[in-house]
Amino acid sequence: MKVGDLAKYMSRTILITGKVPREKAPDPYDGDVDEWVYGIECGETDVGMYRNSALKVIIKNEQQID
Repeated sequence: MKVGDLAKYMSRTILITGKVPREKAPDPYDGDVDEWVYGIECGETDVGMYRNSALKVIIKNEQQID
């Protein structure tokens, strides 16, 4: 998952805006080290943190920036 991808979280659509650095990610509650991403829900203005494994990519950003 990368910046610009659209993903589903339950019934919500999320625009991925970045990766959460390891030091800012929540502590694993089940011993599983998981990646977290920043995202904005469509129709909202606040950026949230989402567990990468809880999201399903629906549209990938294929644009290459040189």
